[in-house]
Amino acid sequence: MKDIARLVGVSTTTVSRYINAKYDFMSEETKDQIAKAIDETGYRLNKTASTLKTSKSGLIGFIIMSGLSIRTPMLLNSICEYSAKHNKKIVVVFVDYKNEAQEKARAYDLVDQQVDGLIVATGQNTEFYEKLGAETLPVVLLDQVPENTTLDTVMCKQYQPAYDASSTLISKGFERVLYVVTQATADISFIVNRQRAVMDACRDNERVFEKITINDRAEEAKNQALKELITRTYDECRLRRTVLFFTNGTLMYDAILLCNTMGLRYSTNFCICGYETWNKYFPFINGAYTITQPIAEMGRQAAELLFQRIDGGRAETPRHIELDCTII
Repeated sequence: MKDIARLVGVSTTTVSRYINAKYDFMSEETKDQIAKAIDETGYRLNKTASTLKTSKSGLIGFIIMSGLSIRTPMLLNSICEYSAKHNKKIVVVFVDYKNEAQEKARAYDLVDQQVDGLIVATGQNTEFYEKLGAETLPVVLLDQVPENTTLDTVMCKQYQPAYDASSTLISKGFERVLYVVTQATADISFIVNRQRAVMDACRDNERVFEKITINDRAEEAKNQALKELITRTYDECRLRRTVLFFTNGTLMYDAILLCNTMGLRYSTNFCICGYETWNKYFPFINGAYTITQPIAEMGRQAAELLFQRIDGGRAETPRHIELDCTII
């Protein structure tokens, strides 16, 4: 560290502040010069010594549901990118849905690895994480967030975008909204909020609301049920203009693929709507009505909020961040 300070012409304290991502009152020129000197000298921070001195490991635990969804890589990439800029590393743990014992064991394993904090995107075991956050280390809940939690949270808005999208489609003349949900996710809080929004929009505009539950425990059975639903709805839409509103992106993605395979066209009688964030990557979904979520920004803000808690301690009042969605 002394060699770097001498090369740049600054104090060792300034170099230490840079290495520990404390950039307050540090010019961009100084940061660039230190970064260049570190690269030229091949300097590497001694993590063990640093941990002993600061009681911080520089490790962040990220707990997420197993079974990769389309959004998982986006969340993980944004968290890793932001963490790397602050000299922190991410330890990723996957857990199974509704496996409380497994999730607790893996969370405790992260604590044993001396992570400085946790980002949790599972939507379950909230009371456990609230206790962990109060007694052990900072915790931020991400994406699938329950109501009235004492922890910091970052999520996309759920109710209003679903209500607005449904109301807009109803204003275009659609008479019925079929709300499609999977058995595995039907009782998750944000899915319930979306359902309530669509129901309210239909009620307020005097339109028909129907809930359709798809059994997704077996992939083949799920695809068959989805195909039958789409075929039946497409036939019926000539008599009653219908929207298929999908609760999650994976299901919506499967439905769009089926529509394209079957040669079905979106029209003033038939439309697919739902939440997702990949519409700009897949041009074949053009015509579907998507509620686009800022997934990368959500991950970045979760990491930023957690780092603030790690550096400044737990605040008495939790912060709840809700990001706006875009209806396309």
